[in-house]
Amino acid sequence: MREVAVVPVKSLTEAKKRLAGALSSEDRQSIVIAMLNDVLHSLNRANLFGQVIVVTPDNTLEYEAEKNHSRFVRQVGDGLNAAVRQVTKMVVEEGASALSCVLGDIPLVEPGDFEELHRISRWKPRVVLSPSLKGGTNVLMRSPPEAIPIAYGRWSYAKHLRAAQEGRVPLYSVSNERLSLDIDTVDDLRILRQRDSMGRTNAGRLVKQLSRLREPFKSKTVLAAGAAVFGALAAATTWLVQVPYPVPGFEFLRFDAAEVIDATAFLIFGPEVGFLAALVHWLTLNFLPTALPVYGPLLKFLAVTTMLLGMLVGYWAFTHLLTGRTGMNVGFTLMGVFGLTSRVLILTPVNYLVLVYVFNAPNTAAVVNPYLIGIGIFNAIHAVISMVVPFIVTGALFRASPELKAKAWITGPLRLRSAMRSSIARRNGNKSLPQ
Repeated sequence: MREVAVVPVKSLTEAKKRLAGALSSEDRQSIVIAMLNDVLHSLNRANLFGQVIVVTPDNTLEYEAEKNHSRFVRQVGDGLNAAVRQVTKMVVEEGASALSCVLGDIPLVEPGDFEELHRISRWKPRVVLSPSLKGGTNVLMRSPPEAIPIAYGRWSYAKHLRAAQEGRVPLYSVSNERLSLDIDTVDDLRILRQRDSMGRTNAGRLVKQLSRLREPFKSKTVLAAGAAVFGALAAATTWLVQVPYPVPGFEFLRFDAAEVIDATAFLIFGPEVGFLAALVHWLTLNFLPTALPVYGPLLKFLAVTTMLLGMLVGYWAFTHLLTGRTGMNVGFTLMGVFGLTSRVLILTPVNYLVLVYVFNAPNTAAVVNPYLIGIGIFNAIHAVISMVVPFIVTGALFRASPELKAKAWITGPLRLRSAMRSSIARRNGNKSLPQ
């Protein structure tokens, strides 16, 4: 008869919501995956279990289970108790002699910890518990698998103690600083960083990548000030520096560096501030004595927002559709491609309509096609400049100020996914993960 271990994991989209104040959804998913890899790695190295099972409603975690030589089971009910009951019934039918439920958020656990839990007693039936610092149950060993009923939830450690006492099942409790630390809050992440300062675990390395736990710019005052300052700087740049498009017949088109400033705000503070800076930019231009025509500020606002919208779509596509198996450069490339495409496809027809209805240009095929091509090329060049320069500038700022890098919006999910990929590969002794 064999002993089995099960690691229940929530859906990635639902996991660790108490960290939402400091980490984005993508950051939290990366942390969950890293911790799961740490727990599975220790379970398999302990050589105590005939089988290690990952039970979760999230099919994307099947890859993590298989990579760690573990069995993937699709959860059919809702909640932690339902997941453990499902596996309990399954392993009993398969003839398991004992079942150890190990939560997937105790990244510091080592193989020796499981060995200690097993050495404490060979009596059957028996229950061995390892409590969390918050009154939960991080490890629950039951022999046989149905020795006591499952009671996860608030104060589950006390509930499991009571269940064992009421069932007159021999009960043992073991705890140490590794078994007791489960990651639920930012303070837990700080403790993890202190205890794993050398980055021995996947989760420890990721937290180290977070620097100051990526406490982002959250103050409304800071965000509003950022939008106001960057928007005003962008307006001043439009006012002071304008370079004509050096193509005959297109002199009405002008290059300026204003969109570089708006895009920089977008990368550092996030989409909300980027779009607010564009709004401030537009409003300010309406009160400055520029050489722009009346409709000029509105066209500038449209140019900035279409580019930022495309960058946001590219960012979303990378963080949601590529499941973290690609590098950080792919994320930036997608943002650039979508930003360029959005500006060219939306702004080029608008520019042409202005040309026709404001400048009374002939609306004939002989005129339309060359002008659309020329305006499209202008918008493409302007978009490339307006995105490449901010990437270079923010990179230089991040190298000069690690604190700014830790707080910046763009250095969250993109950097964490890249770090997760490389750190897990190092832990498994591979040069790279499968693509």
